[in-house]
This record gives sequence, structure tokens and C-alpha cells, in this order.
Amino acid sequence: MGRKQRNTVNHFLNKRLKPRVVEINGKEEPAYPVYITIRVNQQQTQLKSFFWLFQVNSTDTISNWDRYSYYKNNDSYAYLTEEQFSSNTSFVNWMEKESSYFLRAVEGFSKVINKDLFDVKLIGKHLFDLTLPVHLIISEYYKEKLKLALTNEGQLKVVKVVDWHHNSFWEIMEAFITSFEGVIFNKPDSSPSYKVVSDFLPTYLLVNDLMVLCSKEVIWILEWQDFISTDKVINTFRAQVEKDIYSKASFTDFVSEVGAEMSKLINRVFIESSF
Repeated sequence: MGRKQRNTVNHFLNKRLKPRVVEINGKEEPAYPVYITIRVNQQQTQLKSFFWLFQVNSTDTISNWDRYSYYKNNDSYAYLTEEQFSSNTSFVNWMEKESSYFLRAVEGFSKVINKDLFDVKLIGKHLFDLTLPVHLIISEYYKEKLKLALTNEGQLKVVKVVDWHHNSFWEIMEAFITSFEGVIFNKPDSSPSYKVVSDFLPTYLLVNDLMVLCSKEVIWILEWQDFISTDKVINTFRAQVEKDIYSKASFTDFVSEVGAEMSKLINRVFIESSF
């Protein structure tokens, strides 16, 4: 009986493609595009690497989709010299993070997709759809809910302002709260916009706590369930509930809604990877 083949995700310099000439310490050297080879269930595929995305270790760095797109499309690290590829500690660490993340993805899919239908090349085409930061998904989800609530209250001009800006949900909420000059926290206001912002206040506070918890690390979509289940996260939110910053029901609804949104995105990639 043959030895069972390990599932792996490995990086390599694709020397079959034309190199770029770069200057390193006053000397011109060839630099090649970085690719990854994925081997799983005795199948193999190769695709371009976006390892530099895993350099981002702060939610402040990619506070909105525009900043994330800038990092994703900035291909200044796409070509490396042989020395950079093998010896640059930062590049090696970023590649290791990408390998670990994608291995988790393909092994997860291999467990739920029928063996006869499993196609690692098809899955490879959609892997980068899973390279999404959780805080941006949460921001977009609640931004859309906020816009819908404002629309239902007839606040179409306010919705246009929200649409015009590329700010995150929490940045928009902060602007609303500032515009009310603090009255949202201590006295009633009859305006429809106030009513909506007041209703979203518990979510805003929850998201703020989440941003603090992951301010020094970016949580990617496949890591959400592990992250939200850690003692640090649970204890932080429990303490806030005990202080009556927001209710247990608000926290439960928040986790349920965010979890459903993550599952929806993962399932979409799963379906696209199955046919």
C-alpha cells in the first residue's frame, strides 16, 4: 500500500514567466512572480500568490474596503529575487501565513465536497474570495442595515450622504453621534434619524469592542468562529454585559447575525467550488 500523500500549500518563484529586473544594493537582479502550489487529495494546482496581504496586522491599516483594495492590488511584492524569497524574514512569514490559511480552506472543502466532484483547480479559483477581513464584512453588513433603517424612516437624503462616503459603519455612527452632540446618550429626541441611530447604538458599542479586541491582528473570514469562541473575547463581552453597556440579547443577536453572514459568504464559495 502506498504512503498517503500529505496535503500541502507551498510557494515558489515561477521562473517560467518573464522576470522583472530590480536593483538591490546597486546591483541589478532578476525578480520572478511568486506562485503557490496546492496539493490535496492527490490533486494539484498552481496559482498566483497574494502573500503580501498577510502583512496586514492591524485593523487600522485596512479600516475600509478602499484601503483593503489598495493593499490587495499593490503588487510591489509580487516579484521577488531568489534571495528575497528565501531569506527575507518578513516575506517568509507572510507566505507561511498564506500557506496555513489556504491549507485550512482546501482541507475544509475536501471534507464536505464529494470525492468524485472535488476539483482542486476549481477551488483554487475561488480561494481568494475567502481572504476577507472579518471587520470589513461586519462593517458592510451593518452599514447596509443602517441604510435600510434610515430609508424606512424616509431619511433618503441621509442615506445619500452615507452612500457618498466610503467610511466604515463605526465611522458613520461616530459622525451621527457627534452631530447629536451627545444627546443620544442622555435625553430623547424626536427626529427619525435620532431614532435609527439610537436603535443601532448597542451594535455600535459591540463593534467598537470587537475592533479593540482585534486592533493588533486581522481576523480573516475562516478564523471568525475560533476567534469569537476564545476566552478573551467571551470575557470582554461578558464584562460589558454585566456593566449594562449593552444587553446579553444584543450580544447574542450580534454573534448570530455575524455568524450567519460569514456562513453565507463561505457557502457561496463552497457552491462555486463544487460545480
